[in-house]
Amino acid sequence: MKLLLSLFLLCSPLFAVPENQLLEKLPEVLSFYDQGTSHFYEGVAQKKVHYKEITQEGNCTLIMMPGRTEPTRKYAELAYDLKDLGCDYYLWDPRGQGFSERLSNKTDKGYVENYDDYLVDFKTFWDLAIADNKDKDKNEGKKVAIIGHSMGAAIALGALAKYNLPVVGLTLSSPMMEIKTQSLPESVTFFAMKALKLAGKKHDYVPGFGPYKGEQSFEENRVTSSEARHQMALTTFRNPGGEDLNMGGATVNWLIEGIRLGRSLNKKKSKRVLANYPILLFQAGLDTFSRDKRQKKFCTTLAKCQLVRFEKSKHEMFQERDGIRDIVLNKVREFLKPKL
Repeated sequence: MKLLLSLFLLCSPLFAVPENQLLEKLPEVLSFYDQGTSHFYEGVAQKKVHYKEITQEGNCTLIMMPGRTEPTRKYAELAYDLKDLGCDYYLWDPRGQGFSERLSNKTDKGYVENYDDYLVDFKTFWDLAIADNKDKDKNEGKKVAIIGHSMGAAIALGALAKYNLPVVGLTLSSPMMEIKTQSLPESVTFFAMKALKLAGKKHDYVPGFGPYKGEQSFEENRVTSSEARHQMALTTFRNPGGEDLNMGGATVNWLIEGIRLGRSLNKKKSKRVLANYPILLFQAGLDTFSRDKRQKKFCTTLAKCQLVRFEKSKHEMFQERDGIRDIVLNKVREFLKPKL
């Protein structure tokens, strides 16, 4: 009996809320995020970019970077479950989504002018919040780690490759290194989108996609096999402040720039810098958004990169069912604790 209890404790993260209690404890989980401080700063082209600061008077800093369409509020549970690490949290909303300023007159369109705008915005955030020029004692000596999902993971890698920032470790879920473009090869999709851009359609939705159509049922969703976490995610989009956090399809230009960002990460110049960073990369076997081939190639060529694959996981491993997510959280702790 003691052995079974020990095994259970080893497999179950210390603060993780079980699926069968999640909706009951959701107010407590969301309040952990909501009690933090929202900050806005001026990004590229004078667009307002948002980040949430949750201070625990910690001796380390943990940055969380969501995927496309996701507001940082969706990561309240992840921050809550990892609070035992004793870090201060910074949850960063990329431009054009979440609480950051939209880039189109139709606020649900996924748009970016140039993928480098994401990287420049992140560096500005770093200088303001992490380097903390106004209060040098606040973050002095604190070690910084990053947790990123999908697009957020790709932005993190791109920013570190460009600016070589002092980060002790990156934990990446389904990094957007190669976007799944239905049945078409990436190269064909890229040239097709370039043709549409030349025709003046860069702000249009990608063919086959369109505006936000309302909340998706659990059966329709392609990102998690946990019904409780699917319901939790829907709740996080219903923001008490009144902002409309929902996003529709990606635009032609976003897809072009997303492909360019993914390709840039496997270039030799990027890899020379990224080889210096310890990386824990989670890969989902049932991912319908990110192709895994380039992820594997990237990780196997970097000595400090560890790849962990979950054959039965969908795209969002940080919001998966307990049988997968508990293992993910334990591996995150094992990876980050010695570095922080």
